[in-house]
Amino acid sequence: MAFDGTILHLVAQSLRPYIGARVQKIYQPMKDTVIISLKSKDASGRLIISASAGLQRIHITQSSVENPASPPMFCMLLRKHLSSAMLTDIYQLGMDRVIFLKFDSVTEMGDHADIIVVFEMLGRQSNILLCRAEEDKLKILDCLRRTDAASKRVLLPGVFYEPPESSGRINILQLSAEDAAEKIVSSARPAESALRDVADGFSPIVAREFAFRCKDNTTSFIPVKAEIERLKSCIESGGQPVMLYDENDIPFDFTFFIPKQYGNSVKYKAFDSYNSLLDEYFTERDVKQKQRELSSKLIKHVTNLVQRAERKLHAREADFIKSKKREHLRIYGELICAGMHNISPGASFFDTEDYYNDMRPIRVPLDPALSAAGNAQKYFKEYKKAASAEKMLSTLIEQNKDECRYLNSVLYSLSRSESANEIDSIYAELVEEGYIKRKSNSKSKPQALKPLLFTSSDGFKITVGRNNRQNDVLTLKTADKNDIWLHVKDAPGSHVIIETGGADVPDGTIMEAAVIACTYSSAAMSANVPVDYTQVRNVKKPAGAKPGMVIYKTNRTVYATPSKDLCNRLQVK
Repeated sequence: MAFDGTILHLVAQSLRPYIGARVQKIYQPMKDTVIISLKSKDASGRLIISASAGLQRIHITQSSVENPASPPMFCMLLRKHLSSAMLTDIYQLGMDRVIFLKFDSVTEMGDHADIIVVFEMLGRQSNILLCRAEEDKLKILDCLRRTDAASKRVLLPGVFYEPPESSGRINILQLSAEDAAEKIVSSARPAESALRDVADGFSPIVAREFAFRCKDNTTSFIPVKAEIERLKSCIESGGQPVMLYDENDIPFDFTFFIPKQYGNSVKYKAFDSYNSLLDEYFTERDVKQKQRELSSKLIKHVTNLVQRAERKLHAREADFIKSKKREHLRIYGELICAGMHNISPGASFFDTEDYYNDMRPIRVPLDPALSAAGNAQKYFKEYKKAASAEKMLSTLIEQNKDECRYLNSVLYSLSRSESANEIDSIYAELVEEGYIKRKSNSKSKPQALKPLLFTSSDGFKITVGRNNRQNDVLTLKTADKNDIWLHVKDAPGSHVIIETGGADVPDGTIMEAAVIACTYSSAAMSANVPVDYTQVRNVKKPAGAKPGMVIYKTNRTVYATPSKDLCNRLQVK
């Protein structure tokens, strides 16, 4: 992330139209994030200041954030001192990542006071401080992160504010290009290191670009001076807000110029303002971070459910095997009945001949506390109980197997989820199925997702379900009875539908759909994957079955190898 001193300088310049705006509302949606709503005749917007680790930023935001039921104490203090206050100035500490927002506030006594919000973007030590101007000093009223006397700087209410220790580097905007170039050349350092060692406010991407354009040559004064002039001119003119994307179209950085160092290996998007750039970058980054957190929590939760279901299945299968081996219980009971007159009271065993097994000698265990008749009844009861258990366990085992198949299909859907909406849909499905407790303050259901859409080489439309709920809708409600249904054999995967429109489907389309089916399945890393296909009319959902679980008949099977390239080529985006 490239929120360096230069970007902060450019953001401060972009915020100057808000000077003269009054504070309308103040929120603190998270412990380290403050939002100040500003409004004037010429400008209005919500200023977000976040000291969150990895997400430090300050800019105007359009994103809506859910606020806590009761405001934190720091938020209450901000409201006390800043409500209806007027923003009168914005300035930066050199080119360091420290910015000051000056407000004209009216006290309870009707006096005017200068209240300063100081935002320090210092990595994990980032902080938001509320100060009051007293002559030439700032007295701290409070701050997000307090430090005591054991720290290098004391940040406590009542203490006068001391800025972070200076790095000693130059502010390139306050020096001529000649003087700045002279310092860089005299440092005798590689170009990338030289710029950051000498000048303040530049991130690695800027230093790399400087080195790239200088061709890593800092021994020659003229090219260094030319690049410094270009860099200064770019900053002073406001630059060009740019966001950089990797090969997966995921934003990974932003800066104030169009970089040349990457060649054609990255994509970029230009913005009209730094506020819109930062709002989109951090909103997407924040969403993806929350998405990863929710996804990892769900994966862990569902994995635990799978393990629990498998343990229960194995235990019931062991009990089922035990219940099938019950015939000896009936034989023991009948042998006791046949030789009851030979059994002494209090005996712990009974030796007799097994007329079920060629009259071989057999020893029947007895309970000394029971009579001979009582022991016989005990064995007959255990025999009946085992017979009943066999019937019950066979049903429970099938239910357990269905549950394991369902939970594994949920794990597969989570593993291939690409958006927050997909994860929210799976979360909602688990809530409806009773695997997660519904929160009392939960929001409305997530927006319904559309299935993935492909077009075969022969022109047939192919739709693919994203999760179990969508698989059910696609197969049982949307698809026509004459459409072709495909699914990877005996493994979790998406339902795939070829829309026939009443026409005969060529073998080529069926093979392409089979490739899509195994690509969007848990067998995506295998080869020669069996894929079943049949008409939709032959696919049924048993009563009470889990989402996505169906049975089918009169199917045929083809073997296909997953291909993401084919899917990308056929997908309609």
